[in-house]
Amino acid sequence: MRAPELSEMEYRRQYLAQAAEAIPQWAEEHAPSTYGGYYVDNRAGGVIYVGFTENQPALVESLKQSGVLMAPGQVKEMPTPPTRSISGVEATEGEVFEFIAGSSSLAPVTTSIGTSTESGLIEVTSTNPELVQQQLATRFGAGAPILVTGNTTPITLSRDRFNVNGPVEAGDYLRGTEHCTSQGCTYEQCTADFSADNQVGVQSNGQPIYAFYKMTAGHCFKLLESVYRRSQRIGGETKSVGKVRLSGWEHSNASNNYTDGEMIEINSPLAGGGIFTGNPHTLLYPSGWTHALLHREYCWSGFNGNKHCGVSFKRERIKVEPEGKWEIVMAVAAGNVNGDSGGPVWDPKTDKVVGVVSAHSASKKIPCHEVKRSPGEHPEWCPINYFAPLLPFAGKSYPDGVLKALGDPELFFVR
Repeated sequence: MRAPELSEMEYRRQYLAQAAEAIPQWAEEHAPSTYGGYYVDNRAGGVIYVGFTENQPALVESLKQSGVLMAPGQVKEMPTPPTRSISGVEATEGEVFEFIAGSSSLAPVTTSIGTSTESGLIEVTSTNPELVQQQLATRFGAGAPILVTGNTTPITLSRDRFNVNGPVEAGDYLRGTEHCTSQGCTYEQCTADFSADNQVGVQSNGQPIYAFYKMTAGHCFKLLESVYRRSQRIGGETKSVGKVRLSGWEHSNASNNYTDGEMIEINSPLAGGGIFTGNPHTLLYPSGWTHALLHREYCWSGFNGNKHCGVSFKRERIKVEPEGKWEIVMAVAAGNVNGDSGGPVWDPKTDKVVGVVSAHSASKKIPCHEVKRSPGEHPEWCPINYFAPLLPFAGKSYPDGVLKALGDPELFFVR
C-alpha cells in the first residue's frame, strides 16, 4: 500500500473515532428526542450518514456547521430518514431485556441483546429465534423495533506470560486454586489486568494507608479465592499472588446486570504498571483511563492469544455461559483465545485503558475453532472479542463500569 493510501486510512480512522463521540454528544444537546443514529459507509469512502426522525436536512446541516466534527464534509443525511429515535429504541431495549431475563423460557435460549445505530433496531440473537420472535411480538407488538436472528454457537468464557518474580504486569498468566475430585484436580486460568490502589485509611502520623490490587475478569476466580502464577506454561514453580477481595461477578445491579470485573488484593511490590504487548515481553505503560467508544480501534493482550487489535462496532448485553449471567459489553471485530479473559484493553493511539477482556463468540460468518498449543492444550479462538468497560460508555450512563461496581471510581488509581 502506498504512502498516500496509508495516510488516507489513518485520517479516516481518526475522523471516524472523533465522530463516534462528537455526533451523539451534539445530538443529545440539540435533538435528543429525534436523533436516529448514524452509520458509516466505508465502501463509499468513509461517508457518515446521520439521521433524525424530524427536520433531518436542517439538523444535519446544523451539525456540519457546528464545528464539533473533524471531517464535516464526510457527513450526509440518511437516504431514508429513520422512523424511530435512538433514545426511544434504547428505552425499549431495557424493557426487552427485563422481559427476556425474567422469562424461564426465553432467558436460556437468548445469547445477546443490543441496539444497532445503523438499523435503529434492537437486535436479539437466540438459539431458538422462532420462540423468541413469537413471544416478543406478543409482548411488544409485531411492529416493535426488534430483529431476532439465530445463533447456534453460544458465547463461551475465555480461559505467554509466565513468571513468579517481580511485579505482576497486565497480560501475565494467572491461575486459581485447585479443586480436586475423584476425577482429578482442575483450576481456572486467566490473564492479569491493570493494577489499582485505593486509600483505605490514615496512619497515626497522618500518612495514608493504601490497599493494592490486580484486576482481572470477575468470572475467573471466586470471591476470597487464592490466585497464583507460575514460572512456565506447563508445570514449574507456583507462587501466590493474593486473594480476590472485590467482585462484580457475585452480585447484580438494580437492572440485573453483572459486571465482569474483580480485584485481587496484592502486596505493593506486585503492583506492576506495564502491559505485555507481545513476545518477547515488551511493556507499554498506560496514561490513564477513559470511556469506551464505538468505531474506535482497541488492543488487548492475553497470555494465550498475545496482542490483538480491532475496531469496536457494537454495545450490547450478552449472556455468558455456563452461569447464564447478563452483562453489558463492547464488541470488537477481532478475536481472542481461551485464557485471555481478564486481559487489558487499551486505546493504542492514546495509551489510555478502557476495559477488561470478558468473553468471545463466533460471528455470523466465522466459527470458533481450536488452536493447537503444547501437547494436550487446545484453546478455542473466536473472531469476536467482548470487553467490560472500566467506566460507563462515552455519552451514556450505562453500564456501571468495573471501577464503580467494585467501589468509587474517583478513589481508585489505575496504573
